[in-house]
Amino acid sequence: MKKYSEKNRKAGIVLPVLMILCLGIMVFSLYKLVTISMEYRQSEKEYDILQSYITEKTEPEDEMAESAEQLDQEEETQRKAASRDTGCSITVDFEHLREINPDLVCWLYIPALELSYPVVQGRDNEQYLHHTFEGTENFAGSIFVDANIREPLVMPHTILYGHNMKNQTMFGKLKLLLQEELYREEPWFWILTPQGEEKYQIIDIRYTDALSSTYTLFEEPDNEYLAYLEEILAGTMMERKQLPEISENSRLVTLSTCASSEGTERLVVQGIAVESSP
Repeated sequence: MKKYSEKNRKAGIVLPVLMILCLGIMVFSLYKLVTISMEYRQSEKEYDILQSYITEKTEPEDEMAESAEQLDQEEETQRKAASRDTGCSITVDFEHLREINPDLVCWLYIPALELSYPVVQGRDNEQYLHHTFEGTENFAGSIFVDANIREPLVMPHTILYGHNMKNQTMFGKLKLLLQEELYREEPWFWILTPQGEEKYQIIDIRYTDALSSTYTLFEEPDNEYLAYLEEILAGTMMERKQLPEISENSRLVTLSTCASSEGTERLVVQGIAVESSP
C-alpha cells in the first residue's frame, strides 16, 4: 500500500510538471510564429514603400491602345519579342535611395517574376543578412552583394544573396524560374545603377552546394575565369543555341538563395551581361 501511494505521489508531481512544460513550449511556439509573422509584414511594408522610388516607363500611345486581349497569340508573341529590345521598363531614383542608405549598389529587376529590389553591400556578409535596406533588424534581411567583391558589377563575377522567404518575398520566387515557360519567355534580368541599366541573359538555373566552385570569385578576366564560364554552359539546363557567346570579358552575376531552411544546398540563377545603356 505504501509503494502504491508513493507511486501516485510521484505521478502527481510529474504530470503537472509535464503539462507546464508542454504549455510553455506551446506559448513559446506561438510567440515565435507571431513574431515571424510581424517581421514578414514589417519587411513587406518597408519594401513596398521603397517601390515608390521606381517609375514605370511609359509606352507609346498606339501601343497602349492595344490590349493583350485584342491580340491573337502570334501578334502577342511578336509584341513581346519586340519589347525585349526597348530596354528596361523601369527607372530608379538612386539619389533619394542613397540618402536612405549609402550602401546601395544597384537595383535588381526580374520581369518574369515581378521581382524588384534594391541591392546593398555591407562591411561583411552578416550585416544585411538580417537587416533591411533601412537598417531595421528583420529576418527577411536585404538582397546584398558578397562583401568580398571589391568592385561589384565591374569584376568578372558578382554574387547577390537573398533569403528564400516562404511568402515569396526577397529571393523566395527564384525557384519559379525552374518552370520552363518562365525561363523561355523572359530569360533575363536587369541590373540598374546610377550610370545606366544592364540586361543579363540567364545561362543557368540549378541547385548546388554552398561550398561548390559556383561561388568562386575572380579578380580579373583570364583563362581560369573563361574555363569557369565554359563549365557552367557545359552543364546548363538552358538550350545552348539560345545562349549568348562568352569570352573572358563576359561579366557574370549569380543570384543565390537557400534551397531549404537546413543544410548547405543552394539555388542559383546565373546571367551574363548582354546589353547596356546609359
